[in-house]
Amino acid sequence: MAKLYGDPGRVAEEAVRAELEKALRELEEARRTALSMLEDKREKLLVKAEEKAIEAHERVMEKLRSERAKRELKLRTALAEEKSRHLDKVIEAVVERIKAAKAGAEWYERYMRRVMEAVAAEAEAHGGFVVSVAAEDMDLARDIAKRLKGVEVSKEPASIIGGVIARSKDGYVTLDYTLDYLLKEAEPRLRSIASKILFS
Repeated sequence: MAKLYGDPGRVAEEAVRAELEKALRELEEARRTALSMLEDKREKLLVKAEEKAIEAHERVMEKLRSERAKRELKLRTALAEEKSRHLDKVIEAVVERIKAAKAGAEWYERYMRRVMEAVAAEAEAHGGFVVSVAAEDMDLARDIAKRLKGVEVSKEPASIIGGVIARSKDGYVTLDYTLDYLLKEAEPRLRSIASKILFS
């Protein structure tokens, strides 16, 4: 049997201390690794949270932009409708003024004479024309038609502001010399002028 020298307790203590130090080193290494992993995980979570926050912010901002655009469109539409109503009233006022101004006016009698003469110039080629006029223009139209060949006045008045609608007896030609047509052609320009005066 071998003989042992030295203090066995001390040897045991050295061995335990060495194992303990090794265990502590391993534990410290494990702690550092765990902290590093936690830090990485925390960074990743922070990045993910930041990305989600940015996405949520973008969604909210997009919704706000969309709502603002809807409100602005609604407001512009309402404003355009209101302007259009005012311009419609202007056109109605113009029509009323024309109706009032044409009654017995020399300019209007000249206009009626000229357009009915233009109709008469086409009468022979189309077998004559029947002209329709507003109820208040019937007497004037009959008086002018008496002196023209190939033009007769319809017994039924037309629902127009003024002027003449002429239909050929052969049914192929309709001539529109109404004030309504002239006004319709001029309406965009009239609306533009009224809009500048009213809304500028």
